[in-house]
Amino acid sequence: RTLLMFNFIFSNITILYFIIAVILTVCKISTNSIMQAFILLMLALIQFAVRGYLEIDAMIKSKYLAKEYMEEKNLCTEEEKEKLLNQYDKINKMGIPFTLDHLISNSLIKIIIFLIISIIVK
Repeated sequence: RTLLMFNFIFSNITILYFIIAVILTVCKISTNSIMQAFILLMLALIQFAVRGYLEIDAMIKSKYLAKEYMEEKNLCTEEEKEKLLNQYDKINKMGIPFTLDHLISNSLIKIIIFLIISIIVK
């Protein structure tokens, strides 16, 4: 729970910092765009580490939660349950790398957008 709250607060801080950095750059109050980009990169790395951990943890635990739910509700036969649960491994094998790629690419796109804005303003 603490990590979830940290992720929520830190994500909002990162978004606010991005918006403030763009505004300060557009208004030519801040002219050191390399430093701003570096700070955005550091924030992105921290956010990637925390959010990546949370996403992977949720994807791995989902198999066991689904198994527990299916056993509790008696939704299907044992054979059907095994087939479904085996699919979780396949989905996670593809889904975890995709999720991590998605998280890092979103952060890098923000930094690239900031750098493009700072180049245009100069």
